[in-house]
Amino acid sequence: MWFHQDSKKITANYGQVNITNSTQIEMCPGVILHNTDSILVEGPPQSEPMNIPSCTGVDNLKKYSKNSMLVVSPYAALVLDATSKTYIKNGAGLYIKQNGSLVVKSGALLEIGDSGTAGYGEFYAEAGAFVYIEQGATIRYRRAIGDTIDRNYMIFGMNSGGVIAGLPYQIDSVLKAG
Repeated sequence: MWFHQDSKKITANYGQVNITNSTQIEMCPGVILHNTDSILVEGPPQSEPMNIPSCTGVDNLKKYSKNSMLVVSPYAALVLDATSKTYIKNGAGLYIKQNGSLVVKSGALLEIGDSGTAGYGEFYAEAGAFVYIEQGATIRYRRAIGDTIDRNYMIFGMNSGGVIAGLPYQIDSVLKAG
């Protein structure tokens, strides 16, 4: 499934986006998706984490993963607006490709993982992805009680300069306008 228009909003009080059952959604380049309500990404229970090293990139992760996922393509942006809630639960992933952008605004919640036993909620930003987290945003990393091994992942690529804190001018100016 692809988002095709330049700007979309998940509007408060009009529902949420649920991505389940190993569904893989990739945003088209140039699309800006504002979450003002809720996104829930949840996959089937996983018995093991990513089958390949994260340094090989999102496309390889997609190819071999059974996770439900939301992928932010190059030159696309996912904006988690204030009061929005985004849950990346067990067997699910939020993946930001190189030159893709994630903005987590003050008052937004981004939760990785679940308190269930299956695990493997994954957040992965490729090297060269743009990630901007405003002060006052909540990033919650969950795990099962008594778990001695982290089964959820939050990974920022570092192999070619790392994830860039901030946004390129073109994306930044669009986000400030809307």
